Amino acid sequence: MTVSKNTPVNNYTGNGSTTTFDFDFLINAASELVVEKTKSDGEQVTLTLDTDYSIHEIGDEDGSYITFPITGSSHSVLGSDEKITLSLCLDIEQDKEYKNSNKLNLEVLEGSLDYLTRIAQIQNRQIERSVKIAEGAVVTTQELGRNVNVIADNIDAINAVNAIKSNVTAVANNTTNINTLASINSDITTTANVASNISSVSDITDDITTLADITDEIGTVSNIYQGVILCAANTDNITAVAENMEDIQTACESLVYYGEDEPSANYKLWIDPSGDTDPHFTSTLKNKIDGIATGAQVNVIEDVKVNGTSLTVTSKAVDITVPTDTDDLTNGAGFITSSDIAGKQDTIDSSHKLSADLIDDTSTTNKFVSASDKTTWNGKQDALTFSTGLTNTSGTITVTDYYDFIKNSASSGNFAVAGAECNGSGSTYQIGIGHGTYITGTGSIGIGNGALAQANGTIVIGSASAFGQNTIILGQGTTSASNEFVLGFGTNGLYTMLDGTTGLIPDARISSNIARAAQSVTTLSGTSITLTDNSINTLTPTGNTTFTLPTISDTTKFHQILVQLDLSTVYTIDLGTTTYFGGSAPDLSTIGNYNLIYEYDNALSAWVVGCVEKGSAS
Repeated sequence: MTVSKNTPVNNYTGNGSTTTFDFDFLINAASELVVEKTKSDGEQVTLTLDTDYSIHEIGDEDGSYITFPITGSSHSVLGSDEKITLSLCLDIEQDKEYKNSNKLNLEVLEGSLDYLTRIAQIQNRQIERSVKIAEGAVVTTQELGRNVNVIADNIDAINAVNAIKSNVTAVANNTTNINTLASINSDITTTANVASNISSVSDITDDITTLADITDEIGTVSNIYQGVILCAANTDNITAVAENMEDIQTACESLVYYGEDEPSANYKLWIDPSGDTDPHFTSTLKNKIDGIATGAQVNVIEDVKVNGTSLTVTSKAVDITVPTDTDDLTNGAGFITSSDIAGKQDTIDSSHKLSADLIDDTSTTNKFVSASDKTTWNGKQDALTFSTGLTNTSGTITVTDYYDFIKNSASSGNFAVAGAECNGSGSTYQIGIGHGTYITGTGSIGIGNGALAQANGTIVIGSASAFGQNTIILGQGTTSASNEFVLGFGTNGLYTMLDGTTGLIPDARISSNIARAAQSVTTLSGTSITLTDNSINTLTPTGNTTFTLPTISDTTKFHQILVQLDLSTVYTIDLGTTTYFGGSAPDLSTIGNYNLIYEYDNALSAWVVGCVEKGSAS
């Protein structure tokens, strides 16, 4: 293609509304276009593609246009005092390689020449806008640069001079007068310092003329200028004095005495015309003033009182005594001291604070309880009577009566209440509670209705009877054996060994009225399970499962484990032992419900397992 003469730069001034700006030169890439904004203060910033502006088209020989600003840009629409510049920017390079050949690609060659021409156009504009030195000039580029820097450093001053260039021209036309002024510059400075005063004088020229006619009077006033200044500052007060001159005159005649002899005490000031004409205080007033101490104040306290009594003022001070001990105080009405109550307790008798039954009137030192009083009290409980069981033939309850009521036995250490009887010759340490309960064994307890404990060390609760020693019976049973535990109805109903041996309760010794306690069932989960001794478990396997069995150390007891197995899917089950009932491993290869029964064999020192399949009869 051909390259036109156009300079590859476009400048636009904003108007507050335009947002599209043309460029009339070719760009083959977005990076070849530089967009710059010049602010109102002259600052120039380079805008960012796709942040501040967008390019409509690339590769058109006639150029295209940009949109500025775009959404998200920090810049606003170009104002009337702002500019935008679109210029071409190319890397200075030649990236085409032409090798020896009998063929030359003219299109490629033309493209290279076009690229170089466009670079030349860019550089030509830069040269046109640069500072140049005319041909034949003696200044060097270095000197020119320094001068430019000097101008840049003094740009503010240059701008200031430019603003008054008409004044500079006027000054240049009056150099003679300016030189004259320069010779009296000190006087000019002095005049400048009083410029405001000169202006004021100029405004009162008529008054100045008047003053010139009374220069003598002005001289007189000059001699008392300080007084004039004071009067000027107190014009309001002077006016007030003038308006009250007659009253002031009267007051002065009564206060100031004018004569050779000292006046009476009615006057305050005295002027002796034959001697010192300055006013003096009269002797009476002077003596009074001399009697006033330095720093004295008016409205001083003239008297100090404590509880209505005046205190003596000595050397302008008053000493007030504050009590620091009870000895400093005087007892008033109603106060009692130790001497006031000494011996007063002897006046307390039965006619005063305490009843006659609690006072020993014969004592002179102790009016409260005495030993004889306690003896007197022993008969006071005679008034207590009960309808049944607690009165003796004389109607008086004695200590012995209380003792017999509590123990109801001829032996000590027994306790019987509510119709129970602790009896038995020589039997001790018995407890009986309840109607019809009869205790004869030593160290026995009977509680209930008709409980009978006739052997030593027996506990009977209910309507049971125990005839054997060291026996416990709960319910309505009976036993004549020793060392037994009976629960419920019948003879020897529930048997357990209390003679020191251990073991499980034999089924044959359990009463028909007593049920075994229910045992809880544990639901197992997971694929690695540790089983617990003497437990009942249920498991639905979710994968290949391994059982771990407990270690047994006590071989004197029976050990058993039950696992209720719901095999809804066939998995491999590791039973945890290789010892089996019947000598063969259980078959768990079919879906179904099984009971795995483990029993520890002391002879084999191993767990033995068997399997029973559950289901309906076929």
